[in-house]
Amino acid sequence: MRCAQNLKRDHDVILHVAFAFGRACSQLMGQEGSSTRVPEPHRPPGGGRGPDREFFIRAIDFLEDFGDRYHGVKEETFIFPRLTRPAVDVEVLRREHEEARRRLRCLRETRVGEQAGGAEVDGGRGLLREASALVDLLRVHIQEENKSMLPALEVALSDEEDGGLARHLDDFEAMVLGPNAEDRYHQIAHELVDLTDQHHH
Repeated sequence: MRCAQNLKRDHDVILHVAFAFGRACSQLMGQEGSSTRVPEPHRPPGGGRGPDREFFIRAIDFLEDFGDRYHGVKEETFIFPRLTRPAVDVEVLRREHEEARRRLRCLRETRVGEQAGGAEVDGGRGLLREASALVDLLRVHIQEENKSMLPALEVALSDEEDGGLARHLDDFEAMVLGPNAEDRYHQIAHELVDLTDQHHH
């Protein structure tokens, strides 16, 4: 089913970035992250410092633009109305979307990148814990959607309905993110993941 595959691709790339974000937080906090289980890496020769302010700003931009403004709104507009209880508790999923938005706003408004990337890392530990909590929320939320929402969507849609909805999703992507959005945002995700992988190894 095209729609379920579309959503699963989104979920995969969002999780990749979220886990990279969590690794970066763990590296800066000097302790193991609760969701990624990634311990503090050895410092590379030459005094490598780990992800910098730009990484955090780009990761938050990605999670806001692709994860929420595009993917989250897409689910709420086109997917949730087609699902019914008891197969999927849409209200729980909506509340989790709102909680993720609240945490993203908190990180944006307090400029976590400046706090985390600056010299006063201790002063940013509360923000880094907030970022780690966001990663945990996204992990659990997406796992639940993959487990319950996507199978329920496949049952709810006929082949014809699936094709029609998939075209609406494509149009929505172009409207919100612009042309070649999938390639652009997947490239951004790969770059962010590579940054944390380089500092982890």
